[in-house]
Amino acid sequence: MLYKAYGLSIHSDLPLPELELSDKGGDISIIFQDIELSSHLLNEYDYNHFNVINTSKGLYIIYEDRTICRISSGEEIVIDPDNGLEESFLRVLILGPALTFLLHQRGNLVLHGSAINVNGGAVAFLGDNGVGKSTILYTLLKRSYSPITDDVLSVSLNGKCPLVSPSFSKVKLWPDILDFMNEDLNIHPKTYADSEKYSYTAKNFSEKRLPLKKIYLLEKDEKCYLDEINKDESLIKLIESSYCYRIFNSSEITDNMRACTKIVEDVEIKVLKVRHSLENLEELVRIIEKDNI
Repeated sequence: MLYKAYGLSIHSDLPLPELELSDKGGDISIIFQDIELSSHLLNEYDYNHFNVINTSKGLYIIYEDRTICRISSGEEIVIDPDNGLEESFLRVLILGPALTFLLHQRGNLVLHGSAINVNGGAVAFLGDNGVGKSTILYTLLKRSYSPITDDVLSVSLNGKCPLVSPSFSKVKLWPDILDFMNEDLNIHPKTYADSEKYSYTAKNFSEKRLPLKKIYLLEKDEKCYLDEINKDESLIKLIESSYCYRIFNSSEITDNMRACTKIVEDVEIKVLKVRHSLENLEELVRIIEKDNI
């Protein structure tokens, strides 16, 4: 099947119902094929729920001591047919970490964040797990803003300004936010069979690459407000938010520093203090809207 995501055409042997169909392929391939782990080990990294092994032949994702897939040259994801995973969870690994590593291999700056289209520009939200990136994205899309990406923010720095690529029209949400917004949980599938999160389909999903206009660094606080941050601190925060930082080699660390520095120089960055309460979502939206008039 042919799909599209992050501005790429994808030919995939694995059905990916989360993605939009495409009429052309050729940028990347996702195939099933027996995998032998390369003996030319460079490094191994623990990503909490899975391991990543960096070799001369590419990156391997290991889950519960099983080799799941290999990501090579920014062009191919090879899935071991004997991976042993339930298909919906396999898709989460492929569309999440595997595709993220492939975007990194293609030279993109990949940040742990979400983004929304505000007046033709991408407004991004970065922060730790659980701070509210997806919740804020969902609240804004319910106000008719078009989401660009959830959780994985892929930025191209090849042009005059940083450009954010649209991912796909799914937002991962906890059931409490859906219940708070009076959504019917029965019509929203879980992100995978045993997940506690649900997959919400955004009907007004943005399909074009957009210039990165502003970044909000989300931090928990007792109240909601905007705060300033200097360029040195912003640079550190962007480096910490780089999705693939733990797999970088020495030259990639330098490239990442250069890319993050360009973002800091070209894009307005602020701290958005967030009170972790669903009742404060409207206040957060008002702060964001007022700051982007």
